[in-house]
Amino acid sequence: MRGTWGIRDVADCVDAVRYLVESGRVDAARVAICGSSAGGYTALRAVATTDTFAAAPVRHAIVDPVGWSRAAPKFQAHHADLLIDGATGLQRSVPHTRDAITAPTLIVHGERDTVTPIADARQLAASIGSIGSYATLLTFADEGHGLRNPVHEHQTLTAELAHLHRALGR
Repeated sequence: MRGTWGIRDVADCVDAVRYLVESGRVDAARVAICGSSAGGYTALRAVATTDTFAAAPVRHAIVDPVGWSRAAPKFQAHHADLLIDGATGLQRSVPHTRDAITAPTLIVHGERDTVTPIADARQLAASIGSIGSYATLLTFADEGHGLRNPVHEHQTLTAELAHLHRALGR
């Protein structure tokens, strides 16, 4: 994926869905994509750049890979530089394409996350909500990058299930 993060990974997910739809294994109108951290970035890019997915629950997602490279721990900061082309990196920032997100999105984030900034999650949720779709932001004051508290994990799983039922019509 060197230089193509947010492009090739999204294309792989779309190709997998196409295969499953064409083989009659899934209903094309009821496909969701989820992810956490870098996988959350892939999920957000997928709903921002394709109409393949009807919903997207994400956890502590990277929202802006360019900004993330500045906020990430030193041992990870160079990953964004390797995975995105510097000249087009801003164009692959989810806030840059947020107006295209029409799939209902659940954003779960820890307020103490030092890997992916909570401010990005808050801004994204507010901007998605302002364009006519809906975004739900679920935050946990004492969580960082990932959920450690079993109660929070349970609350998140319950919220994800409710989100998918609402978005997919079950």
